[in-house]
Amino acid sequence: MSRRINVMIDDDTWGLIEKIPSGERSRTVNEALRIWAQQRRRRDAAAEMDALRAQLPKVSTTEVVRWIREDREQGHQTANMSREQELEFWRQATNLRRDNPTLGAPASPPASGHSTPVNSRQNAGATRESP
Repeated sequence: MSRRINVMIDDDTWGLIEKIPSGERSRTVNEALRIWAQQRRRRDAAAEMDALRAQLPKVSTTEVVRWIREDREQGHQTANMSREQELEFWRQATNLRRDNPTLGAPASPPASGHSTPVNSRQNAGATRESP
């Protein structure tokens, strides 16, 4: 659904809009606003991630690689399991990670069916190790 709005713009901006054919002005302004809003959301999300990253402990690249390998192995292990076996596997993995905080937050089990949780480890505190 479309909405009609009244907007005050300065003369410089009107000079740009005035050059656009009258039938295309609304679409052009709508597209520009959509792009602006998307950029703003992305910028705000990046700022929020930066704030979270500043609060979390640093994680070495070696540790991140270990987590990825571990998740991939878990995904391959669950490929031939029934749904009940897979859920039990994830329950055990979750309990293991809760008992050992150095392993990080538990990965979530797949919502349905079998899938490899390669990207389940989302740690905003991950940083690169210096060589």
